[in-house]
Amino acid sequence: RAGWALRYPPDWKVSSCRNCPDPTDPSVFVTFDPPGSWEDGRMVVEHLAPKPLDKSTEQWLMEVKSIVNLNPIIEEKNITVDNAPALRVRYRNPSGGGFESESIYLVRGDDTFEISFGGNKPGVKVEALKNYPIYIKILSIFKFIEPASQIDTSTWKTYRNEEYGFEVKYPSALIVT
Repeated sequence: RAGWALRYPPDWKVSSCRNCPDPTDPSVFVTFDPPGSWEDGRMVVEHLAPKPLDKSTEQWLMEVKSIVNLNPIIEEKNITVDNAPALRVRYRNPSGGGFESESIYLVRGDDTFEISFGGNKPGVKVEALKNYPIYIKILSIFKFIEPASQIDTSTWKTYRNEEYGFEVKYPSALIVT
């Protein structure tokens, strides 16, 4: 939908905005919740505003970190995710004893994404949450994918079946049997 793919534990629940006019819209956030409570950490992936053309990726990431999350920043580090420039930012929400969260802001082309992780344990560092190693594993296999509309099909062949009334395009290197 939004040009990315990842793998997550089979017992985790995946959901998106229930009140959105179109929950399949690529700009809708997707949550990944562990079984039971998410107090030990959950993950959210969200497509953010496009990167302005007049800003470098670094400038945009510096701006995004302060727009998306208004909590105090504890730490930040430049990283890459699937070969894309990214900024890892740790925040602490001062209310209720101080909840830590981590957001990875990444840019690919003019698309900006946030991958966030946080739990519901006041005063606990985000990396001490039980699900943090799972989040790190998920991040390590996060991949951008090309939407079908961006795949060059100009050299593809067309298979047509008159009997059943359909046709399909396929790469010319494949052999139809």
